[in-house]
Amino acid sequence: QPGPNWTGAGVGDDAHGWAADGLRKHVWHDGPSDVDWPGDAWSEGCVVGCAIDLDEGTMAFSESGHWVPAARLVFRPEGRAFFPAFSLQGEFQ
Repeated sequence: QPGPNWTGAGVGDDAHGWAADGLRKHVWHDGPSDVDWPGDAWSEGCVVGCAIDLDEGTMAFSESGHWVPAARLVFRPEGRAFFPAFSLQGEFQ
């Protein structure tokens, strides 16, 4: 049961966050954008990678060692602080 301050907002829902979602095949920044992820949705055994280039202002995501060009995000890094995080939902063991 969500607490009283729960808004439902997640990583990438606003202009201050970026995220990749291989299950729903989206990248998120100020809301979702569709991405053509290779193969099926992320599943057991997938290794998800993320790289940030603060000089170029780009963020890239990989799935099991293969970079996904469509999941590349561009941003302005000036004056920003970055805090890497994972946001998960589902049954995990």
